[in-house]
Amino acid sequence: MDSDPTHAVPPARLPRPRAEVLPIRAMDLESVCAFLTERQSGAPDGDTPAVPPRHGNGTEGKAISPAAWKNAYAQAWMDSPPNHGFMLVDEDRVVGAFMALHAERFIRGRLERFCHLGPWVVMEGYRGQALSLMRALKAQPDTHFTLFTPHETVARIFATQRFVRLSDRIFTLSTLRWPGGFSSQVITDRHEILAVLPPEAARDCRHHRPFPWLRQLALGDRHGYCHIIHKPFKQGRFQATNLLHVSDGERFLRHYPALARHLLFQEGITTLRVPSRLLPAPLPGAREIRDPRPRLFLSNRLGEPDIAYLYSDVMTRDIPV
Repeated sequence: MDSDPTHAVPPARLPRPRAEVLPIRAMDLESVCAFLTERQSGAPDGDTPAVPPRHGNGTEGKAISPAAWKNAYAQAWMDSPPNHGFMLVDEDRVVGAFMALHAERFIRGRLERFCHLGPWVVMEGYRGQALSLMRALKAQPDTHFTLFTPHETVARIFATQRFVRLSDRIFTLSTLRWPGGFSSQVITDRHEILAVLPPEAARDCRHHRPFPWLRQLALGDRHGYCHIIHKPFKQGRFQATNLLHVSDGERFLRHYPALARHLLFQEGITTLRVPSRLLPAPLPGAREIRDPRPRLFLSNRLGEPDIAYLYSDVMTRDIPV
């Protein structure tokens, strides 16, 4: 008998593991969120289809607990959300997940359904099924999709799926010198905000109250108010803030000097940053910078001005914008 190992019969190639694609229900969130924490804290980057476990959103090196993941993605802004994303399950074990947030918003009098796409994490042995999670999410009918915190590699993948990049123009405004606008009012009391806002804006305000890193206010005068959400951050030695939502861009442009003074004198903020798509015209006195992060959306009838950070993980997670 020939014992030469070079003539040994090669072992048979093992079949690739196969997992089932299932919607993430409320009862599944505990196990899915534990999976996300496990992959973030202990898995090599190769365990994901195209994005590091930290999802390229500024949380690198910071462990995220299962409770924090659940707080971000267990939101039930609709009476019956269809799911919280989709997962890959192999013999009752979660081996992949693509998280999602669902909400409804009125756009020009019509109720529109949105699905915001969150972290996309798949174990290495199941990477071949990663795109099946994307396809399951995209198959949801009559839905507009947003993706605001992707790794650049993921952004390129979604660009092949007809996702469009939002404008990267950001207006940055100093709050140090803004005369005028003294008839305008900034309201910060939570009860008064709800009292002066239109019904849909008040609804958005209530839905975003659980997130303490967000600051909400109403800006306007006796003729009407707009809803504003902003999130402060440290910029060198100074405090700045990102404007995440403006319910009425035209009203904002009429009253922004009052907001600038409020930010400076009441909150110690010296710089205001506003994505250009939130406003119908350039912000007077502001300079332009570029947003380094890709922001994507997919819709068959809505345009860029209709896309908001509302009901997304930009709001539900305390991450850099």
